[in-house]
Amino acid sequence: MAGDRFEKGRTFERKKKQRSDPLSQKSSAPAQSEDSGSGHASGERVRKIAASGGIHIEEGIAAESSDRDLVTLCRTKSHAMRGRESARGKGQARVTAGRGRGTMPSTEERGKGAAQDSSSESEDNEEDQADEVIGPLKLHRPRRTASVVDAPKRTVNYMKNVSRVVSERLNNPYDFEKNVADYRFWNDFQADFYETVILAKKKPITPMQWIDWDYMARKNNPVFNEVIAACESKRVKDVMAFRYDWCEEVIAQFYATVWFEGCENPIMHWMTEGVRYRISFKGFAHYFHLDVRDTSRDQIHNENQLTLEEIGFMYLNHGRVEFGKLTGMRPFYRCLNSLFRLTLAPKSGDATTVQSISRNLLAAMSNDHAPFSVAYFLWEEIVFTSKSPIKSCGYAPYLMFIIERISKKTFVKEIKHEPYRMRPLNIQAPSPSPSPPHAPPSSRPFASRRAPPRGSSFIKSALKAIFKICTHNATEIKNQGARLKKMEDRQKQMYTSMNLQPPCSPIESDEAESAPFEVENPWAWYDEAQAAAESSQQQAQDDSSDGSEGREDVEDDDEEDGSSE
Repeated sequence: MAGDRFEKGRTFERKKKQRSDPLSQKSSAPAQSEDSGSGHASGERVRKIAASGGIHIEEGIAAESSDRDLVTLCRTKSHAMRGRESARGKGQARVTAGRGRGTMPSTEERGKGAAQDSSSESEDNEEDQADEVIGPLKLHRPRRTASVVDAPKRTVNYMKNVSRVVSERLNNPYDFEKNVADYRFWNDFQADFYETVILAKKKPITPMQWIDWDYMARKNNPVFNEVIAACESKRVKDVMAFRYDWCEEVIAQFYATVWFEGCENPIMHWMTEGVRYRISFKGFAHYFHLDVRDTSRDQIHNENQLTLEEIGFMYLNHGRVEFGKLTGMRPFYRCLNSLFRLTLAPKSGDATTVQSISRNLLAAMSNDHAPFSVAYFLWEEIVFTSKSPIKSCGYAPYLMFIIERISKKTFVKEIKHEPYRMRPLNIQAPSPSPSPPHAPPSSRPFASRRAPPRGSSFIKSALKAIFKICTHNATEIKNQGARLKKMEDRQKQMYTSMNLQPPCSPIESDEAESAPFEVENPWAWYDEAQAAAESSQQQAQDDSSDGSEGREDVEDDDEEDGSSE
């Protein structure tokens, strides 16, 4: 009787579990055979129940499995499948929420088509990757936790070590294993360059703007019309009108990780968000629609940089002129310089100075200069910027366009590429035709140019500034000595009034200190002589003008006498 009650209790509990768990209902028949003493389910029945739960079990393992183990396995499989479906749904929602593109100019749309044609992946995969939006990304210091292999190394400041930067850029960093903790960089040099060079600047990315040629054409300005014609003939007009927004973090990662391979057929390697990419020079030129004819032209960087005397043809023959500055520059070259500073040769320093390769670029815009390769100019300037820790990261619109086309990803671009609309220059006629840039110095108007006035000598101004600084320092030292002597005299008076021993030294008289502090001006005689020379020259001009007026009066009298006769 006790055994029957025990068996009835087990049967009741088993049925209760079957009603609460749907998966266990499929194993009700095996459970009855287990109560009858079989102890194990048959192999065929186990495989059928496992198949209903999406599990494949071999015949040998199914014969040794019990119903309870099978139910537990099915339940675990069901939970795992639901977890994966939930994660997949969240990922799709995240991608869908980040989709969206801004309108791009016609140049960019043509570049996008070229990139799709050159891709080796399927169209479906390309569209999925293109719809992915990453960001927003912000500039931040590299992660300096424990390194992958060794302990973290000391940060090297590359801002004042140009030679070491050049040597590091020549070596292929990707020949070695990754040895830095931050996922954005491959080695310590890239992380240190990012932190000590790029982040150390107030403006890490050089500002750039695109040229609104339609605005300049509507002004119908003679200089603007000449500039537009020259840019179109040199095939730089479309590149200067290229428009594309950019992300500062993506550009900073590019300049920190870039490496250039080869010379004849160069290849550019870089990393974006921890993924390595590359592009050849021909592909780089193809994205900006610069064909083989452009790449076969002369390279400006192979020329020697023009000196101050060699750029004399860019300046006027009259008025105040300063070589290497905008003062006295012809309106044609002055307008081009303003446009190039925001496009082909971006700079963020002194806007009144024409330096380095900008002189050669302006000279190449002359009618007598041979056409030059625009693609090589952009490529070499990017190479030079990566090796110079002093320069900020330039060419952000062009690089951002290349990075998104190669990576097939879209980044949140927080910096807007604004247009540049230059105001017309105040002139009445177009600038004279520029002289040949490669003519001998004797044939240029440099020899006939008016010399600068004597009063504007740089050496004289520098010496006067040094003299004023020394005079100011000497006056401050004398005043400080007088204040110290006054304090010492007061202390001596207090010491004497208190009758302290030993007695102190007597107080000195203030006659020498009260004398006024005078400094002889060594430029007084020079100023007096220059003033006397100017006054004498003015007096001579006045005398000559009086004499000419007297001669004119005499001639008028003679004419009157002759007429009366």
